[in-house]
Amino acid sequence: MTAVLRSIKFLDFRASEEYDICTYFKRVEAKYWQLKHYLSFRLKNDDTILPWSAVYDLLDICETFEGSTVRKDCEKFYNDFYKLYLDKHAEKNSVERIRLLDSKIFSERNYSVFLQTASNKRIREEASSSDEKRIRHEVPELSREEDKQEKIENDEILNSPRVVTLHIATPASPTPQFTQAQRNDLEYDNDVDETEELLPLDHIEDSWITKKLAKVKKGIARYNIIFLPECNRNDQLRSKFSDDEWSDFEEFFFKKEEEIAKKVFPSLSKVEIILNRYREAIINASEDGYIDLDRIDVIYDYPNGYKFRKNWLERWVDNVYQKFLTCFHIPKNVLNDRFTSEYQYRSWFVNTLCEDIFLDSATIKMKTGEVENKHRKVQLDLSKNPGDRKSVGWYHDGVLSINVNGIEVYVGFLEVTGNAVVTDHTKFLGDLKKMLKAMRLAFHELQKTLYNDGIVDKNDENIADSLEIFGILVDRKNFCFYTMHHHNGIYLVDEINVSFIIPDTPIQLYMVKEIIEKLLTFRARIEKLNTRIKELSSIRIT
Repeated sequence: MTAVLRSIKFLDFRASEEYDICTYFKRVEAKYWQLKHYLSFRLKNDDTILPWSAVYDLLDICETFEGSTVRKDCEKFYNDFYKLYLDKHAEKNSVERIRLLDSKIFSERNYSVFLQTASNKRIREEASSSDEKRIRHEVPELSREEDKQEKIENDEILNSPRVVTLHIATPASPTPQFTQAQRNDLEYDNDVDETEELLPLDHIEDSWITKKLAKVKKGIARYNIIFLPECNRNDQLRSKFSDDEWSDFEEFFFKKEEEIAKKVFPSLSKVEIILNRYREAIINASEDGYIDLDRIDVIYDYPNGYKFRKNWLERWVDNVYQKFLTCFHIPKNVLNDRFTSEYQYRSWFVNTLCEDIFLDSATIKMKTGEVENKHRKVQLDLSKNPGDRKSVGWYHDGVLSINVNGIEVYVGFLEVTGNAVVTDHTKFLGDLKKMLKAMRLAFHELQKTLYNDGIVDKNDENIADSLEIFGILVDRKNFCFYTMHHHNGIYLVDEINVSFIIPDTPIQLYMVKEIIEKLLTFRARIEKLNTRIKELSSIRIT
């Protein structure tokens, strides 16, 4: 159940209604099947949960030494789940039980113990190498007082006045020493107290939507952000809107994307020849579900000689294919080794796919590594008192920027939650929230740049509707691309149709062509935004 299907043929599979199986498999697409999600679904929807004795009768486990060991550990695991979290008489609602389920039984540490008993092998602790700049697997848990020590609350991200809240406490035990980048990761979710007055944002329309968001008083709702992929109706923000209202948001976003798609033209013609050559080579090297990697030998010649500005995209396509081919030649590689560091994964694939595609652009750049958010840093510097420590902004795994009249403005952010194998749900949620806030701040700063430079009229309220900011969230092998649109004083964020899953076996090499085409479409989206800003500039000048 925890395995992820990679074949396109089965990704969208759903069980037919005629089969007598759990509704979960009829509603959820196969690519999203996970044991934790399945049990959560059963927890919320089933009136009764079968005890182990009834479940065991349904299983056909061979009575060998290995079979009895598996049965014994499965029984212990299931009984813990059943006893602690499925008692319908417990005075906890289903949402709280699921939260406890995530933090107790399905925590990475407890689940590793379960696997350790079943296989009688020691699983090393999932931690990055000591020289890494950021903690990517397990962060030492800080007490409430330690977490507050000398920490400046920093969630007022727009138009912050010169006000600072400083918490100083004496810890009962020594506080772990972190680098500034690690400390930044630990503080991604430090919302100010709900009783504090929300500082004014940039001209927010007083609509019925913003009034509902104001009631939430925390999280992304404080910045009028609505994350449309959120499907949990018990979510604090999602619960404020009816299904029809939520559908209206999705419909607006969909129509907006349709309009943009008609104006976006990716440069597929520049790489058509080399893509076709690799496709033919892969077909010729395939036989009976097996690919002979040594037979994929594409030597691409440039008719008029290689010129960087003209031929870089072709060279980039060649580099992408060679990365995958080299990786598949190695039995233990970054795509299947759970102990690979995030930095190695980013170096091998993330940066090649998301950064190198923009190398030949004169105005669009993707900086990768530990990139500090300068916009956030400036706000914190302006809000600190004289004599306070120098402020540090958020750190991102990548920042996408364009040059507007000599000024660098942010138009996208890249966050990687770990390596290509290990799931880190806590890190995923933290990076997602940080990315959404950074997108909102970048939207505000882009508008301010256009206004301050006289590119657009400050009284023109429709300017925001023609702008967008992007986010890229890499979770294992899933590359999710998001965009933010302005609508009636709120900022809608949803996934766009250039997201993809990278292959992890040679037989899936045919997927690389589609990945390249989607990335070129994303590049065209950024170029369209750059063109739109230039159009606004020319209109203002004339």
